[in-house]
Amino acid sequence: MSKVYSNSELFLDAFNQIEQHLSNRFRPGFHVGFAELVRRMQAQDVVVKRFAVDLREYAELRNAIVHNRRANFVIAEPHDEVVKEILRIRDLILNPPTIKALPRREVYTVTRKTLLVDALTTFGKEGFTRCPVVEENRVTGLLTARSIARWLASMAANFPNLNGYTIESVFPWTQKEKFAVVRGDMQLHGVYELFKGQLHSGGSLQAVLITPSGKPILPVHGIITASDLPGIFDLLDKDQGE
Repeated sequence: MSKVYSNSELFLDAFNQIEQHLSNRFRPGFHVGFAELVRRMQAQDVVVKRFAVDLREYAELRNAIVHNRRANFVIAEPHDEVVKEILRIRDLILNPPTIKALPRREVYTVTRKTLLVDALTTFGKEGFTRCPVVEENRVTGLLTARSIARWLASMAANFPNLNGYTIESVFPWTQKEKFAVVRGDMQLHGVYELFKGQLHSGGSLQAVLITPSGKPILPVHGIITASDLPGIFDLLDKDQGE
């Protein structure tokens, strides 16, 4: 018959795993208080940064459990929801989800020589609103429905027949579109921070492109847009045991 663990035992086990993991990453064999450990690690780990306040509060609960034990019971027995949450945080810190957890999809790309009509046709057929512009072996810009609209607005006085126009005509407007290039093993928390950081600075990140090197060198293996954020949130906030 398997042992039934109390909430305090489950809590302490999860807390100790978090503390040991962060200590090993910070400086193996070097002791530092947990609050200071969290303070230092949150500068380099977006998951720790996200849960820094919770972790400090859990440290106080850990102290209450450890230092106020009685012979047959624990004074500060954690609530079920507290145990559930620290288990979730433990899993996110020890095994943070990465971009690889997202569904894989082929990336449509264009060059400056691609006919604009062909790009628009593909956008309409596939429901795309943006795609990388590539040249030789590099990503050089991001074509979006917005950049096409900007170009059309600039031509309003002499509205063009689009036949014969290539991406070259729209390219100057693609340079206004902000995008990031990352590796496929980047943590999803990091992807979230990229979108969040642009919003805080008053900008708008149009896409995160995924390449093997994390640099704008082909091939492009994936593209993440704001429409993917709900799925990312689901992965980051998935309950323990689901």
